[in-house]
Amino acid sequence: MGLKYFKRNLFLLLLIFNVTVASAETILRKTHVERGCDLLVDVYYSGGKEIARQARDANGVIEKKGKILNGRVEFTDEYSKTSGEEYYRKGKKHGLSQTFYENGKIKEKALYEFGRLIWREENYQDGTLRLKVDYSDARAKEGNAEAGIGKLYYKNGNMKYEWHCTYTSELGFRKTYNQKGQLMYEEYFNEDGVVVEKKSY
Repeated sequence: MGLKYFKRNLFLLLLIFNVTVASAETILRKTHVERGCDLLVDVYYSGGKEIARQARDANGVIEKKGKILNGRVEFTDEYSKTSGEEYYRKGKKHGLSQTFYENGKIKEKALYEFGRLIWREENYQDGTLRLKVDYSDARAKEGNAEAGIGKLYYKNGNMKYEWHCTYTSELGFRKTYNQKGQLMYEEYFNEDGVVVEKKSY
């Protein structure tokens, strides 16, 4: 556990160093909702001039124009009323991303490697942990949002739900807990997603 934690933090420091030295210039991203469409539009600025924009829906980016420069990007999101910073390399998110609520508390931290999400943590507005997911060994399937190792928490800090779906584990699982942290339901599934065992309590 200690070695894994050390490697993860070393990897994070290297990513931040690489993207920081890549560009001293800060880019600004503003996000708004495209009226009449279920689309979010990200517009990137450098020196007050638009350099790139992209439209995205619930499934990801569907249209992209221009070029996002390497380095740090500050952003404001009109839709979610959040702000923060992220880093880019070769047009993709690369390094640590941090998002803040209007009250200044951290909403989300995430780590990317050339556009691939490695892990993320999400908090409630009061700053308590809500969600934690490790995608580093995620066994991803189309339409499966529960890939990797994930844990969802109640506001009181007790576990609400967890899942485990990785390449290194032959069996995956999903478990549900009540607000007291007591296990209420669990199921195990094979590599094809077929449930092989389930229990209710």
